[in-house]
Amino acid sequence: MAPPSTHPPSPAAGSGPGSATVAQVSARLAGSWQGETDGSIVTLAVKGVQAVVIADGHVCQGTIQDMGVPMLAMTCTDGDKNRVMGIVQSNDGRTAVIAWGDTKRDTLKKARAVPSKAPSVMPSLPGGGLPSGSLPSAGPSLP
Repeated sequence: MAPPSTHPPSPAAGSGPGSATVAQVSARLAGSWQGETDGSIVTLAVKGVQAVVIADGHVCQGTIQDMGVPMLAMTCTDGDKNRVMGIVQSNDGRTAVIAWGDTKRDTLKKARAVPSKAPSVMPSLPGGGLPSGSLPSAGPSLP
C-alpha cells in the first residue's frame, strides 16, 4: 500500500467549493456531522472556522483556511496523516462529502441539533413530588 498523501484533492468542478469563501464553507459546515467510512464511525464538528474530526481512533483538530480554495487543515494528536488536508466536495445542508488528499473520502450526514436549553419544568412522579426516604447505604460510614 502506498503511503498516504498529504496534498489537497482537486475541488469539484462548476459552482462547488472552488467558488466558496472560508466564511461560506464554515457556515454551511457549522454543527456536527457523522457517517461511516471503511467500517469506522467518522464524526466532524465545526464551530466558526474551528474543526475537529474523530475517525479510526484518531482525534484531529484544526481550522478551515483559504488555500486557494477553503480547506480543512488538521493536525492529529497521534501524528496520523489520513485526515490532515480536506476539501468539501459537496454539501447540501444534509449530506457533506469531504475528500482528504488521496487517502479518504467521508460522506457525512448532519447530526440532529441537541437542545441548548434544559426543560424549564421538572417531571414529577405519580402522585406528585419527589421520592422520599433515605438513599441505600454504600457501605460503612467514615468517622
